[in-house]
Amino acid sequence: ASATFALKPGVWFRRGRLCMVSPDSRGTACPPSGRNSTYRPVQNSGAGSVNYAHTGAGGMPHLAGELFQLRTGTKLNAVPYRGGGDYTTALLSKAVDATFGNFAIRFDLVQVGKLRALGVLNRTRSPLLPDVPTMAEAGVPDCEVNTFNGLLAPAGTPPNIIKKISDAMNEGLATAEIQKLMLAHASEAKHNTPAEFAAYIAARLEKWVEVGKAAGLKVN
Repeated sequence: ASATFALKPGVWFRRGRLCMVSPDSRGTACPPSGRNSTYRPVQNSGAGSVNYAHTGAGGMPHLAGELFQLRTGTKLNAVPYRGGGDYTTALLSKAVDATFGNFAIRFDLVQVGKLRALGVLNRTRSPLLPDVPTMAEAGVPDCEVNTFNGLLAPAGTPPNIIKKISDAMNEGLATAEIQKLMLAHASEAKHNTPAEFAAYIAARLEKWVEVGKAAGLKVN
């Protein structure tokens, strides 16, 4: 969602915001014996000497890598793959050095030691991997990345209708059953108001426009 509204903001801001449902947990991973088992080799390596996998230009793994480069002053090689499965295979075979992706896809591989989680791209540590530091804790400040699920309504929807739906959704998100289900998919149930959700989208739009411009990304 973040990549989409950064590149096509008008589509999002013509709609009414109801509430965010679930931001996901993202992080950086590498092979356990790879040369980038911490952030230091990445930050100190020569320009373009580290390859990271992503799922195509403008996708969240790609934008996360571009944000990392902006925050650290490094230069990485972005290697595109057709999907998360393909670049996970590339990671396991050490065809690439690292990736920036959703923990839900690679959690089992991290648990059994086939991949190593370097850091969490969220403001706080993930309940799934509580021993893995955030990017800020690992020495890379202001490098928060996540996508999210949320509800949007057509522009002009009456405020009382928006509030009614938002309140019902937040009530459901507060249940233990929903929270457990979302955690299993590397997400968290997020209680918020329509105004808070609108502010969240606006802040993410500003950040990803900055990253997109710095990376030279364009919508064809």
